[in-house]
Amino acid sequence: TSLYTPTTTTDTTTIPDSTSFESQYVLTGGLTTRGVHLSALERVRVGGGRTSHVLGARASSAVGPLSLSALVDGRSYITPARAELAGQLTPHDRVSLVATASRTGSSVIDRLFVEGGQGTTLRADNSFLPDSLRVTDTAEVRRFRTPGSTSVRAEAGVRLYDLWVIGGLVRRGPATLLPPGNFTTDYIGRGAVVTEGAASASTAALRGRVVKALYADASAIVWHDGGGAYRPRYQTREELYIQTNLLNRFPKGNFGLLTSLAHEYRSSVRFPTADGSSRLADDYRAISFKLEIRVQTAVVSYQFRNLLQERYAQVPGFNLPRQTQFYGVRWDFWN
Repeated sequence: TSLYTPTTTTDTTTIPDSTSFESQYVLTGGLTTRGVHLSALERVRVGGGRTSHVLGARASSAVGPLSLSALVDGRSYITPARAELAGQLTPHDRVSLVATASRTGSSVIDRLFVEGGQGTTLRADNSFLPDSLRVTDTAEVRRFRTPGSTSVRAEAGVRLYDLWVIGGLVRRGPATLLPPGNFTTDYIGRGAVVTEGAASASTAALRGRVVKALYADASAIVWHDGGGAYRPRYQTREELYIQTNLLNRFPKGNFGLLTSLAHEYRSSVRFPTADGSSRLADDYRAISFKLEIRVQTAVVSYQFRNLLQERYAQVPGFNLPRQTQFYGVRWDFWN
């Protein structure tokens, strides 16, 4: 007699493998003339019985201490059109200013490329319009309307010896936010779709060499509105690492050492659910260690993530591993 008797019957009506895929083809080309770099891109996506063609272009140039870049991407079934302009001014080798402005066009787009727009449509007035021309899934939003939005970012950096001290401001325009994925029915209904107004944040960072072979890479962002859906108010990452080739012992550069200790923190995050309520992912912190030793072109790597065995979830209900270790060897060679 079996000690375990199943209490449910076998489901013979559901297809066990529901994996879908799409093919993507990219054609690029460019030229340089009179100090200006120009390039164009054609992206073709094929899947779900339809084909998408998206044309994009980029341009960049530098004149003295000023460098500029621009890009334009066309609209696809799943992404709105986008234009971006960025500039960097370096009047002195110890001072740098960076600014970026981007514009996203208003559009009606699908959540997944292969779904072909089935389901309900989120309209500009936040109401939902069923797709009467197709089989409609009224529980899940698969098509939605995104408003036009402009976002800007500005940063200023000052180099103290070999360490850059950076501060900046970010302003994000209005946005329509979808849940992270169809991994559970808690997050795929109408109530999980959120429209937010403009939001701004302050940023800070430290990057560069602290002393000798000791380096730092730290960044932080604080949202002034206290954080929104899927967006924590505080998020930081700090990493101290030692990177050296010990050239006094190995003058040919055949040896390298990299070891680091990283700390990450994220405050609590609100996740809207299908019934209009929300679930909270608690704040967490994680510490990770990394060691890499290079001998000529071979690198022995070891990583130990979540040293303190913190139990946390970036999405409510999906706990991440308490500890994870990676180790292996990578190398490159040619003849």
